[in-house]
Amino acid sequence: MSGYLGYTVGRLYDWAVGHYADRLAAIKGDRQMTYRELKEKANQLGNALLALGLKKGDRVGTLTANCIESIVLDYGLAKAGLAQVILHEGIAVPADNAYMANDSEASALIFQARYAGQVEEMRPQLKTVKHFICIPEGGETAGGSNDFDQMLSSQHATDPPVEVSEDDIISIYYTGGTTGVPKGCLHASKNRVHTYLTALAEIGLGQRHTFLHVAPMSHASNVFMLPVCLRGGTQVILDSFTPELFLQTIEKERVTGTFIVPTILYRILDFPELKKYDTSSLNTVIYGASPIAPERLRQAIAAFGPVFVQVFGQTEAPMFLTTLGKEDHVVAPGQEERLASCGKPTLMCQLRLVDDEDNDVPLNGEGEIAVRSPNMMNGYLNKPEETAETLKNGWLHTGDIGRRDDDGYVYILDRKKDMVISGGWNVYPKEVEATLHEHPAVSDAAVIGVPDPNWGESVKAVVVLRAGKTATEEEIIKFCKDRKGSIKSPKSVDFVEQIPLTSVGKHDKKALRARYWGDQKRRVH
Repeated sequence: MSGYLGYTVGRLYDWAVGHYADRLAAIKGDRQMTYRELKEKANQLGNALLALGLKKGDRVGTLTANCIESIVLDYGLAKAGLAQVILHEGIAVPADNAYMANDSEASALIFQARYAGQVEEMRPQLKTVKHFICIPEGGETAGGSNDFDQMLSSQHATDPPVEVSEDDIISIYYTGGTTGVPKGCLHASKNRVHTYLTALAEIGLGQRHTFLHVAPMSHASNVFMLPVCLRGGTQVILDSFTPELFLQTIEKERVTGTFIVPTILYRILDFPELKKYDTSSLNTVIYGASPIAPERLRQAIAAFGPVFVQVFGQTEAPMFLTTLGKEDHVVAPGQEERLASCGKPTLMCQLRLVDDEDNDVPLNGEGEIAVRSPNMMNGYLNKPEETAETLKNGWLHTGDIGRRDDDGYVYILDRKKDMVISGGWNVYPKEVEATLHEHPAVSDAAVIGVPDPNWGESVKAVVVLRAGKTATEEEIIKFCKDRKGSIKSPKSVDFVEQIPLTSVGKHDKKALRARYWGDQKRRVH
C-alpha cells in the first residue's frame, strides 16, 4: 500500500464524521448541517449518480456559488470515485464553461438554480452531458433537469458500492492557457490528501475552528473545506462579500479563521467602520492567490495583529508550495523586506530556481521557480506535449521568476508565463487579445497587467486602431465584457501608433510593462 496508507479524500471525510458526528459542520444563513448529516447527504449523492448510470472515473461538472452543497459535492463525488470538474461561476461565460465540460467529457452537470439561464445557454453546445441536476434555491428549480434534493432523498445513505484508490483521478481543475485554451489539471486522490495534510501542518488550524468562506469555494477557498473538517471545525459560508457583512459575520459567529485574496483584504482595511466590529476571535487569516503589496500587509498586521499566513501555489499544485507563517510576519527593524516574500517551501516540497537550460541559479540569483511535491498534478488532460513541458524532468515549472535569500525565503519577482493575476483570478492575455482582434476597428493589441491598488494588477489593453477607424476606451471594454465577462476584459485601454516588438517581431511585453511598472523591483503585485 503506497502513499498515505491508502487514505483517500472520501476516507478522510469519513474519519472526520467518525470523530465529530454531532458537531456542527456548516452554517449558511439560517441553515445548518451536522457532520452526520453531511455524510448522509454525500452518500445519497454518490448513490444517486451511480443509479443514473454513472461509473467510477466518470466526470461531473459542478456550477455553484458558495453553499453547503459545495462540501456535499466534494465529499459525495469523491466517495463514488467520480471526478469533479469545477466550472467557474465568477470568471467564465457560458462558452468557457461549455468548453471545460466538453473537454473533460462530463457525463453530468450539477448546478444551482441561479445558473439555470447560463446552463440553458450552454445546453446546445454540450456534447457529452446526459444528466442535468439542479440544486433548488428559494423553491426555484430548472426545467428539464433532475431536482437535486428529490434525487438525494430517494436514495439510501449507505456508502456507495465503489472501491476508490488513492491513485484514482477525482478532480479536474481548469487553468487558463497562454494559447487562450484552458487546460484540465488531473489530480488523484493522493495529491489532494497531501494538500490537506500540508494545510494542517503549515496553517495550524485549531480544534473546533470556526472558518469563514467568503472567497469562492469553486476556487482557492475550496482547499480548506476538508482540513477544517479534520479538526472538527464549523464552516460559515457567505455567497457574497461586503466589508460590513464580512465583519458582522466574524463578530456574530466568533470566527477564528478565514481565507481571503488581497483585494478583499484591501477593501476591509479601507472600510471606515472597521474598528467598530469585534474581531478579537480571529486568530488565523490565510491569504494568497495573488501577490500582496507589502505596505498594505503592514497595515493589515497593525489592524488585526500577527494572525496572517501567506500561501503560494497554482492550479497544477494547489496553494501549499511555500508558506509565510505568522511568526514570519513579525519582522525586526531592517527585515521589512521579508513581508514581500512568499515564505519557505512547505513540508515535502522541494524547490529550485533554474535558468532557461534548467540549471540551478546561485543563491540570490533570479530564476524560474520549479518544484517537486506530492500535491502536483498528474498532468494536463489530453495535452501530453504541454504536460511534458510543464513537468520537465519530474519538476513542475511554475512560470514564476523568483529568488531565494540567505535565510531561505523565496521572493516572486516576475512571470515567465504571460499571465495577469487580478483579484486572485488568472487572466491569460492571449485570450483577451484574441477577443480584441475580433473588433472591426482593432489592427493590433497587446494585453498586460499593470499595478492596481485594489486588485493587485488590472488588465490593460494597448491597442493600435485600423487606418480610418475609431473606437473609444468604453466601447473596447464593453466589447470584451460582452464576450468574455468582466474579469477577462480590460479595465483600461491605451491607444498607440505602434506596439514595441522584439528582434523576432513578437510583442515586447517586457518593454511594454516597463512603461507602467517603472523601476519597481517586483513586477507582480
